[in-house]
Amino acid sequence: MNGQTVWVHAQKELDDGEIGIFFHNGEGFIKKLGHKDGKILLISLNHRKYEPREIKEDDVFFVFGKVVG
Repeated sequence: MNGQTVWVHAQKELDDGEIGIFFHNGEGFIKKLGHKDGKILLISLNHRKYEPREIKEDDVFFVFGKVVG
């Protein structure tokens, strides 16, 4: 939810299904990392409202860390 505080463990890699802080093409996100059919996806926790964001080869993409609380 907007305005909430989250605790993050700084790390550069996450496992499939973990929730993290991401930078993708100029925007920041808190989303779940997923892999499907060879694609890397950022999946919204409110998946009925937002489609997954596919990370493509030429995109600017960073993992800042894992949400731990």
